[in-house]
Amino acid sequence: MDDLAEKEILFIYNARSGPVHALMDYAHKMFSPKTYPCSLCGITYGHLGMKKVWADYLKTLPYAYRFLYRDHLKHFPQVLQDALLPVVFLRQDETYVSLLNASDFAQIDTLETLMQTLSIRLEA
Repeated sequence: MDDLAEKEILFIYNARSGPVHALMDYAHKMFSPKTYPCSLCGITYGHLGMKKVWADYLKTLPYAYRFLYRDHLKHFPQVLQDALLPVVFLRQDETYVSLLNASDFAQIDTLETLMQTLSIRLEA
């Protein structure tokens, strides 16, 4: 297996999974976007779903990727469970390297900045 196939990008939302939570998140983002706790969600999703620019960018990534919610983390290693969310990790086998952490997301306020920052971190 080549090096690219062994790596995976994990995007971890500071939100819970499921249709009820999705509806609650939608309302929160609509009525009080400044207090919404998941900037990864807020930047990459609009009122009608994932932003096309983000979806197109994801297709250009050099590795497979997966989206997780905080309630999924109980099935993952402690390093993911202990991370402040939102966060993006690069996984290779059992090694997890943080690409973007919650502090980074506090500084990222546009989709363009997110994509640019993630691309730079992936190149490093």
